[in-house]
Amino acid sequence: MNDVIPSFYSVETIGYSSQEGLLPNTNIKLRFGEVKKEILPTDPESYSKLYREYDVLVQHYEGGSATHRMYHHCMVLNYLGGLADHSTQALRVSDKKDFQLGNGSRVFLLCVEGNDARPVIIGGPQQFQDTSEGIHKEMEFNGVNFQVYDDGSWSLTNKGKTDNNGDMDPAANQDGAGTVVKVEANGDFTVATPNNKCVIQLDHTSGAIAITSSDQVTINTNQANVKATSVNVTADSVNIDSEDVGVGSEAVESAVLGDTLVAVLTEAFGVIAPTLPTEPQSAALASAVGELASVLSGSVRIAN
Repeated sequence: MNDVIPSFYSVETIGYSSQEGLLPNTNIKLRFGEVKKEILPTDPESYSKLYREYDVLVQHYEGGSATHRMYHHCMVLNYLGGLADHSTQALRVSDKKDFQLGNGSRVFLLCVEGNDARPVIIGGPQQFQDTSEGIHKEMEFNGVNFQVYDDGSWSLTNKGKTDNNGDMDPAANQDGAGTVVKVEANGDFTVATPNNKCVIQLDHTSGAIAITSSDQVTINTNQANVKATSVNVTADSVNIDSEDVGVGSEAVESAVLGDTLVAVLTEAFGVIAPTLPTEPQSAALASAVGELASVLSGSVRIAN
């Protein structure tokens, strides 16, 4: 009995290649598949030892029939293509290890010069529902969302680490998710952490800058200069810790220690008062002693 070879198979003598020893170059179709495995450059399986490689399960349609085929060691397209200028990214690996589609990255694949051994991942189909209007661009990677809006404004949002389905990963820092960097079309710039716990606002229209913190603001620098028409400070307490404080552009004289001065004058007046020749003079000096305490500030203090 003769074996019957199905029509979608071809016949070729073992050890013989129609390419006469050359690599095949007929696989020129754009293929669609899902990432099933990631191979890091440090992995012994890595071919390149330079970049991440992926095994991609591809849907094949040949000779009127459909099947699945695994493409091994696929590289991801580097849209900058240079030694100094480059782009890298990690793709999501499917939760299904067999031929079924899972939640891994869906990708389009082409083979360089039609060679099956040189597959390149060139992108993937749109899966996220786009409900935007006007001129709009959006990109999200591992919970970091970047958008450019129709009016020319843009935002960068830290939504927190995500899983393959786009939901917040259990390992994500939930308290830190929600920080937003926003630039308005009019040039206004805002950085705000979750619940506006810390906010920096640059109002280009008014020229105002506002810094809001729920706890404290610390500035560490060698020299800080403030030039303003007026400075207003509202606080429950103000402390200046410095070995040298000058008030005025040509400050050269030392400030007076109020409590010490009051003590000295009180003692001196107490000695002088009994020696005065008239009662009115003694009374006037006693009144001056009583007023000494009132010259002291109730809010400003200096160190000895």
